Amino acid sequence: MSHNPSSYYSGSVVINGAETITGYNAARSLVGKGFTIYGLAKNSESIYLKSKIWTKIFVGSFSCEELINVAKKVQSRQRVKSLKPVLMLCQDELVEYVSEHKTLLSNYFLFQIPDAAVVKILLDKTCFHTWAIENDVNVPKSYIASNQRDIKKALKELNFPIAVKPIVRTALWDKKYSNKKLFKLETSPEDITLINDLLNYTERLIFQEWIYGEDSDVYFVLALFGEKEQISICGRKLYQWPPLSGSTAMCTTDIDAEYKEQGLNVLRKAGLSGLGSVEFKKDSKSGKYYITEPTIGRHDYQSYIGTASGVNLSLLYVLDCFGYCYIDSFKQKNAVWIDELNLLRSMSKQAKFKRLSLIKLSYFHKYTFYFANWSFIDPKIGLLYVWQTIKIKLQRLTHIIKSKVKIRC
Repeated sequence: MSHNPSSYYSGSVVINGAETITGYNAARSLVGKGFTIYGLAKNSESIYLKSKIWTKIFVGSFSCEELINVAKKVQSRQRVKSLKPVLMLCQDELVEYVSEHKTLLSNYFLFQIPDAAVVKILLDKTCFHTWAIENDVNVPKSYIASNQRDIKKALKELNFPIAVKPIVRTALWDKKYSNKKLFKLETSPEDITLINDLLNYTERLIFQEWIYGEDSDVYFVLALFGEKEQISICGRKLYQWPPLSGSTAMCTTDIDAEYKEQGLNVLRKAGLSGLGSVEFKKDSKSGKYYITEPTIGRHDYQSYIGTASGVNLSLLYVLDCFGYCYIDSFKQKNAVWIDELNLLRSMSKQAKFKRLSLIKLSYFHKYTFYFANWSFIDPKIGLLYVWQTIKIKLQRLTHIIKSKVKIRC
């Protein structure tokens, strides 16, 4: 027998990264379940902060002192003052910080996160690569670089093509390369100045031998290792932006026992507690799955695919933290999650270069669609997103026109 969760769940949830798609989608996953939802944001400019979902937004850098003050303010608004709020994380930076101050912050929040040592293994690509090799985890051949000498050595020792990624995506990196997870080098460059400049935005880079395949060869496992149960869902990307190297533009549910078990084993061995995920790329030449990126202690960019499919990991995480019983039953359905603008960009580029796959298009008539920015429960954000996109396009067009006028003059 199923019940309406909103009839018996209560409590407060504080979500980090409220100004991002990831944080906003995490909040959407809890709508109508009875919880009071608060957001943490670094700035107050994002359209996602205008959502009616948030009861209140706290803006700041969020040191321990600031987080404790947030917890106290949230508790003061609750009917049951003794009930601590659940802390849900959506950004690596705060995952690392909370894990380092886990003992102190657990006095004010309910959350599930591994110890700092485990977070370091899965968050720091250097540590993860070393750990992966020691634990027979399939990862591409890699080299870590923190200076020009390391870069030259990596370019000499690895086979091309090579992927160049930041060890940790810092705020500086995200500001400079918002949708750029990596750069692809087809051959060794004569001048490494541009590569060396990347170290201005992150302390270390990882150079990896390229795994052959398309966007649709990227798979992922989203998991919750809760105190009560372990639950997971598999997914497959269909499009990324930029293609072959960016963030998810469109993904779908998927079932593959082979990579699912690989992903769960990695998270289990590493000692995951709470939310986490593993991303794979299937080499189109060898057919092997290579782990390209683990995520720990937080929601992933495309985590809403779980909610869309009926396996609401966001809700289950909150229930586990509060000690509630899980929903009586849930049935997974086929679903697609779309980042609207990035999908249009990706499809346009891939069609232009004749790499648009008919296999990808076949999903349009099979699955139920969910969107990153548009939903009937919160149409305001969808409308603001459209208006923001139009404004950006108009600003770019105006800039181009002005530039041409100056040239003619």
